[in-house]
Amino acid sequence: MEEQKLRQRIDELRRENEALRRINAQLQEVVQQFTDGMLAFEIHQGGVRPLYVSDNICHFFGYSRQEWLALTQESHPIADFVSKSGIPLETFLRLIQSGEAEFDYLDMAQSKLRRMKAICTPSLGDSPRYVMLYSVNGSSDFLNKKVEIRTFGYFDVFVDGKPIAFRNEKSKELFALLVDRKGGYVTSSEAIGYLWETEPVNQVTLARYRKVALRLKNLLEEYGIAAIMESVDGKRRIVPQRVDCDLYQYLSGKEEYRQLFKGSYLLNYSWSEMTLSQLMEK
Repeated sequence: MEEQKLRQRIDELRRENEALRRINAQLQEVVQQFTDGMLAFEIHQGGVRPLYVSDNICHFFGYSRQEWLALTQESHPIADFVSKSGIPLETFLRLIQSGEAEFDYLDMAQSKLRRMKAICTPSLGDSPRYVMLYSVNGSSDFLNKKVEIRTFGYFDVFVDGKPIAFRNEKSKELFALLVDRKGGYVTSSEAIGYLWETEPVNQVTLARYRKVALRLKNLLEEYGIAAIMESVDGKRRIVPQRVDCDLYQYLSGKEEYRQLFKGSYLLNYSWSEMTLSQLMEK
C-alpha cells in the first residue's frame, strides 16, 4: 500500500514538473518575443507580490515606479492591488481561473491605447502562480479621437464632431442603454427586456441580441473607438472616462454644466422615463 502511494506521488510530481517545463518554455518565448510593456507577479494564498514591470504598465495599474518598487517587498491582497487599475476584480479573478485574458491600457509615453495580453500559470497544489502581461500588436489612435454623446433630447453620438451613422436602430438603442447605465454592466437578459419589451428571453431573442451587439461592436471598431465599450461574459458596459457625455457632465454637479438639461432625455426610447424622472427631481 505504501509503495503504491509512493508511486502515485512520484507520478504526480512528474506531471507537475512537466507542466512547469511547458510553462517555463512558454514564458521564455514571451520574454524573447516581447520587450515592451511586460509584467510578472506572484499569486499565492490570496495575495499578490509584483516582480517586474515596465513603466507604461506601472501607469496601467495606477502606480508610480517608486510605489511599484515598494510593492515588491511583500504580498498584498488581490483586491487592493487591482483597485487602482480600473480592471473589475471579477475580470482579474477570471484571468486567474481561465489562464489568459486581454486588456486595454493607456501607454502614457506614446499617448496611445494599447492592447495587453496576460497569461497565468495553472494551479499546481499550493505552489505560487505567475502572471505575465505584455503588449501585443495593434495600438490604437483612440486618444486622438473625441467621442461626444448627446442624451438630452434625441440620442446621438459624434466622433471628432461628425455623427456616427448607425446602420441598425437596435444597435443604436443598445448603445443608448449602455450610456443610460453610466458604466454599469448590462446583461443579455436585461438588454433583451429593454430592446424587445414584449418578447421573452429565449434562444431566438438571445440570437437576435448577439447579432445586434456584434453590429455595435463592428461599428465602433470601424470608427476607431472600440475602447469605449467593454464586454465580459456577454455583459457590456460603456467606459464613462473615455467619452464626453452631457448626462455625465450634468450629473457631475459642476456649475458650468447646470444648464445642459432642458427637460428632455433620450426621446427616442420609452424606457428612458425612469432616468428622466430622476433628472426632473434633481
